[in-house]
Amino acid sequence: MPHHSTPAPSLNLQIPSLHDSLPLSARLYLPPSYTRTRTATATTTTTAWPRRLAIVAHPYAPLGGNYDDRVVLRVVALLLNLDWVVATFNFRGAAGEVGKTSWTGRAEVADYTSVVAWALAYVQSLPGGTGAVALLLAGYSYGSLVASRLPATETGIVPLLGEGRGGSDFAVAVRAARESARRWWDSHGGGRTSYSGSTKGRAEVLEAVEGASPSEMQAGEKCGVVSRYLLISPLLPPVSSFLLGFGSGAWAGWAKGLVGIGHHQQHRRHQHHGGEGAMDGADDGSDGGVGFGIEESGVPVLVVYGDGDTFTGVKKYRRWRERMVGASTNWSGVEVEGAGHFWHEEGVMEELEGAVRTWIGEGGGVMGGINEGINGGY
Repeated sequence: MPHHSTPAPSLNLQIPSLHDSLPLSARLYLPPSYTRTRTATATTTTTAWPRRLAIVAHPYAPLGGNYDDRVVLRVVALLLNLDWVVATFNFRGAAGEVGKTSWTGRAEVADYTSVVAWALAYVQSLPGGTGAVALLLAGYSYGSLVASRLPATETGIVPLLGEGRGGSDFAVAVRAARESARRWWDSHGGGRTSYSGSTKGRAEVLEAVEGASPSEMQAGEKCGVVSRYLLISPLLPPVSSFLLGFGSGAWAGWAKGLVGIGHHQQHRRHQHHGGEGAMDGADDGSDGGVGFGIEESGVPVLVVYGDGDTFTGVKKYRRWRERMVGASTNWSGVEVEGAGHFWHEEGVMEELEGAVRTWIGEGGGVMGGINEGINGGY
């Protein structure tokens, strides 16, 4: 893939949000290595393929953020070249989509969680996949803020894959994800790139879903998932407070060095004793008792920001990075000289890509170049 070409999605679809079943426009990209291998072997599925899945969330929708953001697309292209399956999606209300941005972030966390669970079900069921799923949860600007509030993968996301046995909109979507992945050649061998856009293909998949046995639907659900986080130009208070509402102790932890330090229990102690950075409960943007995935011990986190970011300010970033790095050996912070919040400056996107590539190559993201797009919003 040319470094600056816009990647073409393998799937265009809609995923119902766990929050309210609102349809979310999403794209799934399969890496060239996977598609080349399957093309070369026709219907053979014996070639091993390591399961790697990345979800990349976009900036603030009311200010123009959506999955066509140029930074998002550059990250998509980079990860595809590094052999990852990548999913992007529009938050509710983005780019004229249905719904509207919430004031608390709870709906957006559910939106992101829904896409993660759907994509996990898909990747687990792709022909030829082996080993645990390396899951990279990424976001740019507002998208990184939401990514940091996702529930713990093992306790808050993986159990959702069992929702595929129910009758809700999301349950049907999970079952369809598994069957669509198993029928990858039926769906895409002829060059079709839209699962939801073909009435005949969709009907065939749903018919197979309804006729599948419980053992067939459970296949692929038991492989492990190992998570890590990539946060690009994350928003810190006071900007994050404006976007997610005031008074949220859980979100305010960003400014106190309490995110990603690997001590979720410390938050519980603060909560019990009313200490600084205490979590305020589910109605205030917290995890509602499940635990934030980014706070789990041993979870790798990479934060990349520019020293010219006007929304947060480099001094605040540096203080935050010092606290985080001092608290966890799994937390890495990279400061890019000359980069602003929107990464328009000459050469800075290459620095960002290099930081991500190095981190992944060192094991931060793996176990064992885009045309101009819409770029707006925080």
